[in-house]
Amino acid sequence: MASVVDSIRSVYQDNYSLLKLGIFSYVIYLTYSLIIPSQPGNPMNLLFIIIIIYLYLGFCTIIMNNRINQKIETLPLIDPIKFVTTATKATILFLPFSIIGFFVVSLVVGLFNFEGLPQLIAIWLIRYFIFSFAITALINFAEKFDIKDGLHPSKILAGVADVLVYTLLCSIILAILSIFIVFPTLYLVYNFFKIGPLFYYICVFFTTLNLAIYADYWGQLHFDIESKNNYY
Repeated sequence: MASVVDSIRSVYQDNYSLLKLGIFSYVIYLTYSLIIPSQPGNPMNLLFIIIIIYLYLGFCTIIMNNRINQKIETLPLIDPIKFVTTATKATILFLPFSIIGFFVVSLVVGLFNFEGLPQLIAIWLIRYFIFSFAITALINFAEKFDIKDGLHPSKILAGVADVLVYTLLCSIILAILSIFIVFPTLYLVYNFFKIGPLFYYICVFFTTLNLAIYADYWGQLHFDIESKNNYY
């Protein structure tokens, strides 16, 4: 059974963990800093958001692969060719689920006449459900970086329930840890430096750290999914 504690330990104890997280977070931060909040309709903003998602997909997929194949390192090493190839395949795999999610949410909003909080809850539940399918596909893909494995229907159906439940459990644990680690750190940074470049960089760093923990945890879930596939 997957262990959040084991994933936290793996990420923190990886060789040069803070350096790897720091460098990758800085790349994300530089990309994020190019977004212009005052111009929400600017197409360049969308491009930079897509680049950030692209980078994080490659980052998380390689971490999952390292866990699934029981490699010594947890976080990605500097290998641009492998990273770009993996991130591109992961994005291609993720794209259909994003499109389906968009149309399903639009359909639900159009069919049912409810607004406010009920509508918001329904939309986020649908998004999370589709997100669970996407992550399950990504887990299956991450073993051999084969898109066909990621889109295998029986493998997705065998693992989506575990991903849905255990990702929620992981989120609750990380949220509790954030109360004691992330929030106090951000509060100190805010008191000394206010909201500025350092504050935003720390936010990006903790986002990267949490995603690394999620990715390692999803890598562990691969073994639960495989055991079900072998059983059936």
